[in-house]
Amino acid sequence: MAAVGIKKVREILAARPDRHNTSLADRRAAMDAMGGRGKLPPNVDLKVMELGGIGCECIATKGVTQTNSILYVHGGAYVAGSPRSHRGLGIVLSEEVGAPVFMLDYGLAPECPFPAAVLDVVSAYREMRQRPDEFGAIALVGDSAGGGALISALTVLRDAGDPLPSAVACISPWLDLSCSFDSYTRLADTDPFLSKSGLLQDASLYLAGADPKNPLASPVYADLTGLPPMLIQVGSEEVLIDEINTFVDAGKLAGCHITLQVWPDMIHVFHAFRALLPDAVAATSQLAEFINSKFE
Repeated sequence: MAAVGIKKVREILAARPDRHNTSLADRRAAMDAMGGRGKLPPNVDLKVMELGGIGCECIATKGVTQTNSILYVHGGAYVAGSPRSHRGLGIVLSEEVGAPVFMLDYGLAPECPFPAAVLDVVSAYREMRQRPDEFGAIALVGDSAGGGALISALTVLRDAGDPLPSAVACISPWLDLSCSFDSYTRLADTDPFLSKSGLLQDASLYLAGADPKNPLASPVYADLTGLPPMLIQVGSEEVLIDEINTFVDAGKLAGCHITLQVWPDMIHVFHAFRALLPDAVAATSQLAEFINSKFE
């Protein structure tokens, strides 16, 4: 029996405009509109600021009790998305973790090609580390391309000898910009969100001629030694699942503490559909519990 609500979510996604007939500007606007409709809830404070010279939105719910912080790196295949598109997830995380969430507005391709997104994450994180009285312990959280970018940023920070965050959580991370794994074909008819052809187009805009198997672009090929404790959540029906499984296996061989949760019947970043999916509510709660366990 299919998970509660997933049929309705699939119907909504099936009604979306064909991406091949949509300009990049319209894709960005539509994605921002998903998270930017209406006024902020009365229990939410939002502040626009910069971290490391990179714009971000700080989201803090009235129930914030933590002196620690979350740096959130949004998805959007490196070409779309913003703090506005992911504001709903930021609010939920702030509520459930009890901490402010800093939604990074990193540079998008093609205007800001590889490795701009990774370096923006590095810059923002370093400023947070330099101000411990203000930010406390830090968790890095990201979805899709944001998950890939933050893992690549961790390898840069590790190699430079920077202190690493207390915890890392990734939702459906995109880890292979070459889209080489079998699940891109095997699950092509079950994934309503992602397609190999679409992702390759976006990867080309971001890479601007760079090798898609460069470990800084595709961390499934990276040395994962010494990375911090990590939670990865993925839907069983998304085309990214094989690269995520491969990444987790490689990380464990490298001595990383990685917890993988595969949610049956779920799709790419299903957390965005909390209003329809009980599993999305449960997944974000478990993600928050993981972060808080590492903040203690």
